Formats: sequence, C-alpha cells, structure tokens
Amino acid sequence: MEVTNINVKLIEIIKNSNSQNLQIYLFGSYLTGSYYEDIDILIIYGDYDAMKSIKKKINHELTEFFPHITCLTFEEEIELSFIKKSNAKKIAI
Repeated sequence: MEVTNINVKLIEIIKNSNSQNLQIYLFGSYLTGSYYEDIDILIIYGDYDAMKSIKKKINHELTEFFPHITCLTFEEEIELSFIKKSNAKKIAI
C-alpha cells in the first residue's frame, strides 16, 4: 500500500472516530520510500480514552502493515519536540 493510501485509510479512521482532540502523524522509513518493516504512527492526544479507541482501530484496520504506534500528550510532544526530531508528517483531515 502506498503512503497516499495509508493517508486515506487513516483519514477515514479519524473521521469515523468523532474525536477532535487528536493529531495523527506518519514518520520513519515508510515516509522516506526506503525499505520498511512497519508503519510508524504518532498520535498526539488530549483525551486518553479517545486515543485508546483510535489506536485500537488503527491496529485493527492496518494490521497487515504492522503499525508501530507512539502516543504522546500534547504536553509531552512539546517537551520532547518529537515531531521536529522525527520529521513527522501530519495526516491532513
């Protein structure tokens, strides 16, 4: 599956989750076009239950691509600057 198709699938999952206090990013080797074994996904969240729900949906819907999901609160991301350091790309909704 191409990056564009993964984006479409993630957008579909996000829209169906009805959670507005989340941001989803892709990062890692999958974005660079080099060899990859999994899809690295970052979830930035403000609501723990919403994050758990969408994480479960992503794992279920993209299981054949071995999603590796990192979850951070908005505060943790600011502290770690994970998006900048990992060159993560936001999934546009």
